[in-house]
Amino acid sequence: MIIEAKLWVDDSGEDILSFSLDPEIHVRLTDVQGVNDLKDLFVEILSNLILGDVSVELQDSSEYENQMYKEICEEYIIELNKDIAEARKNLILEGLIEEVDE
Repeated sequence: MIIEAKLWVDDSGEDILSFSLDPEIHVRLTDVQGVNDLKDLFVEILSNLILGDVSVELQDSSEYENQMYKEICEEYIIELNKDIAEARKNLILEGLIEEVDE
């Protein structure tokens, strides 16, 4: 499963990193609530790991203007994918899920 991530600014000027899950998760980058949004995201990702491999891809955000947040989010997605791979490996090693050839 590939989860698409996109950077954008909502109508109130809030910087958002959204993830194409069901329901879609919006991480507010400039709000204290963003920490809880990230926890919700990781819970959803772990739930999907049971079904198979998961990775996150940051979509082209050329219209997004905040270069600092863009660079931070690019690095976050790289680290998140490493964490996802490690979590899946641990779930397999613990016998909680089976390795599936995809």
